[in-house]
Amino acid sequence: MLLPSDIRPPVKLLVLAAHLSLTLAGAWGAARLEDGLSLDEVVPRETSVARFLEAQGAHFGYYNIYAVTMGNLVSYLFATALFFTMEDCYYIVKCQFS
Repeated sequence: MLLPSDIRPPVKLLVLAAHLSLTLAGAWGAARLEDGLSLDEVVPRETSVARFLEAQGAHFGYYNIYAVTMGNLVSYLFATALFFTMEDCYYIVKCQFS
C-alpha cells in the first residue's frame, strides 16, 4: 500500500495539476449549462403532441410589439426608464405563458 509520503514530488505535482484542471473544466462547463429542456426536445416525433407543437410554433411563435407614444415627452430619460420597465413586464408575461 502506497502512502502519500511514498509518492515522488513530480508525480504529486502531476496529479495535483490534473485534478485542478479537471475541476476547473467541470466548473466552466457547469457555468455554461442551460436550465431545463424545452418540451419539443422531450416529446417523441411523429406524435399528435409533436404535430401540435410544430403548428403552434409556425402560427403563434413570434409577435412584434410596437409602442406608440403620444403627446410631449417631457423627460426622455424618464420615458426610457418606463419603456425598459414595460419591456421587462412583457418578458415576465412571456415566460409565464410560454
